Amino acid sequence: MKEFDMDDILDFLCAEPFRPFVIRLKDGRTLEVRRPERLSVGVSRFSYLTPAKETSDGRDKFERIPIASVESISWLNAALV
Repeated sequence: MKEFDMDDILDFLCAEPFRPFVIRLKDGRTLEVRRPERLSVGVSRFSYLTPAKETSDGRDKFERIPIASVESISWLNAALV
């Protein structure tokens, strides 16, 4: 299985024009990145914003996720990369 690094995420995040993509985590969760401002990238972690209208408690949710947690990255509605 491929080990992902921040360059992999940046390739998707910085694509011109921007295209929505999905990050699948090893714990089974999926993060749909439909807008580039929902994601920020650090050295070994990235941060993902879930807006209040998409959470059960009506509050923004900001998660810091280690790159080692990534299982796959793909364009939304496309084959896995």
